[in-house]
Amino acid sequence: MKPAVSISRDNFVVDGTPTHPGRTWNGHRVEGLLFHRRASPAAFADANPKTRDLWTHADGTPWDIDRNISEFISVLPVWRACGLDAVVLSLQGGPPAHANRPVPPWQSPIRPWHSPAFGGDGSLDPATQSRFDRILNAVADCGLVAILDLFTPGQAARLNDEAAVRRATDQVCRWLLGRGDENVIVNVCQGSGTHNHSHSVLQPERIKELARQIRDASSDGRHLLVGASVADGVIPGGFVADVLFSQPTLGRGSLTFRGAIDGLRETTAFAEHPRPIVVCDGTGGDFDRPDSDIAIATETHISWGLGDSQALERAEWVPVNWQTDSPGGIAYLETVRSITGTGTWPTDHPDVLLSDQRRMHAAFALALRGLGLKADVTPAGAP
Repeated sequence: MKPAVSISRDNFVVDGTPTHPGRTWNGHRVEGLLFHRRASPAAFADANPKTRDLWTHADGTPWDIDRNISEFISVLPVWRACGLDAVVLSLQGGPPAHANRPVPPWQSPIRPWHSPAFGGDGSLDPATQSRFDRILNAVADCGLVAILDLFTPGQAARLNDEAAVRRATDQVCRWLLGRGDENVIVNVCQGSGTHNHSHSVLQPERIKELARQIRDASSDGRHLLVGASVADGVIPGGFVADVLFSQPTLGRGSLTFRGAIDGLRETTAFAEHPRPIVVCDGTGGDFDRPDSDIAIATETHISWGLGDSQALERAEWVPVNWQTDSPGGIAYLETVRSITGTGTWPTDHPDVLLSDQRRMHAAFALALRGLGLKADVTPAGAP
């Protein structure tokens, strides 16, 4: 049975119960938070023959979309066991390469690789739909929530005009409602709180129009949950999104961020319609610090997720080796386990001189090996 996600004020509820019921961490409420991880390239495909050969697998074999999906699905139970509640997916994929890599420029209105998710007229690509049917089924089978980005900077510009954007939105809504999914949150577009999109309807000033289009779509009385970003901490009038997505502007001990969140919650629009606030693209590093980004987010009841950082390169950039995680990815999962109280990895490592973080990596590596998976961590003294 597929899980059903709903909203109760600023909390996430799954199957009628708030996530992590009764859980607190360092005196702060964890109940109702949705911990997640971005997995934009889960169904990555490139329709541009000039760039397609860039995306070979780590073992040197040509890029195989079905293989990539299978390997992504294989790690979902591990992520779920670590306390993750959701994964972030993207119909148009995320950037398949880091900005510092020797690949075609990605900071451009239209990036050279071509996501085939939508035709220029906004029609939903049947092959993309089939791939995401498989992924969404697997996500639901693991009891996870899916946050699904419709549009991505650098790819949305391939749609001919605003009418095509609206048609694409309508077709996705019809598809998802036809599936009967209740564990999906539709995010209008990645980065909708910025001006990175070519179409004006995807800009912060007008994003509420597409959010309303998604919210108004229905089938047999069922509606989709919709999320959208807000710019500069301002909720515009008529903003119907169930979830507020915030840009990852957290900083260690940042009073500016804390003040911005307090200011957002003190607005009339939020007071009249409280809703969860989510950071989908947090950056990794130093998760064990009391003033880390994830700690600040948890203290302020923000649902935080690890995004496309260099620390998590192997789980974000194509080519992806889903079964080999980075130290940053492992540290994030262990931090989520600690915050959510989802069990404890073994820590009886023979080398007592290992730092806490390296011992944690070694313990996680041992646990993954027990599941037949690999962890890209080999601390000194690790077996």
